Amino acid sequence: MRQINFIQFNYLRGEAHYQFLSKYNNLLLSFPEVKKSVSPHYKHFEVLLAKEKMLVDAPKSSNYTMQIVAADQRNDQLLVGIKNLLTLSVHHFNPVIAEAAISLQNRMKPFGNIARKSYEEEAAAIKILLVDLKGEYAHKAELIGLTPWLNELEIAVAEFERLLHLRNSEQAAKPLERLWEIRRDIETVYRQMIDRISSFNTIDEKGTYTEFIRQLNVQIDYSNAHNRKPSLKDVKNAVVKPITPQQYKGKPITPIPEVSLEGMELVFAKDFILSYKNNESVGNAKITIQGKGAYKGKKSITFFITE
Repeated sequence: MRQINFIQFNYLRGEAHYQFLSKYNNLLLSFPEVKKSVSPHYKHFEVLLAKEKMLVDAPKSSNYTMQIVAADQRNDQLLVGIKNLLTLSVHHFNPVIAEAAISLQNRMKPFGNIARKSYEEEAAAIKILLVDLKGEYAHKAELIGLTPWLNELEIAVAEFERLLHLRNSEQAAKPLERLWEIRRDIETVYRQMIDRISSFNTIDEKGTYTEFIRQLNVQIDYSNAHNRKPSLKDVKNAVVKPITPQQYKGKPITPIPEVSLEGMELVFAKDFILSYKNNESVGNAKITIQGKGAYKGKKSITFFITE
């Protein structure tokens, strides 16, 4: 007798949770006899599923969504322009300009492809980058004509953040139930329905549930396999390139180290974040590297600040 496989709801994030339950619902509608057997729970399940869809779709229906998409494209356009200008300047006939372009490229390298980050990560990475390019590297940026681009990017990212804030505030102001509460309740009802189907299946002699369970198990296996969260790698095992002594310039020194793990270069703001200690005066300073995304754990290194 075929058994119903266990669905790992804890693997399902974002829309994946709703998508699985929506497919389960469609399957029930395709097997009227099975749906009839879970009728004591189905109406409640249907109401909860509709609520989950409303909450999942809420950000898409925001008045600010299209404006945010356009603002994001503006950020990406400016970043591409900046990278293209640097690439051209690297081959400049003036060696001073070429050296400045190479230095700026190296500063941007740890950020990876900013355009591929989430909205919040993208905004944070751009702001961190602007602090350096308009601060410590301002002379080099001016030298190759990058300053107007940076000014425009600063305006663009500020507008981008403003729209994100407005959309978040809009969603927070709506009297909607918490998504995690809806998901907790619908998972309970789902399990009640599955228990009922399994009970009927044990005494069924007509094979009423056989094909339904087979198709459901295909969906469950697919969902479990494709939404499984990979094991996080620990940055405590990472290789960090030593930071050369940094000259004190009257403000906090915040170098971004080159970090690699198992032969792969990690990307700042995507794979790890940084915190600093004792980096505001001459002497030994400390950087703590903390894993992010697919990485976990912490690792600390030191560098020296000279007069």
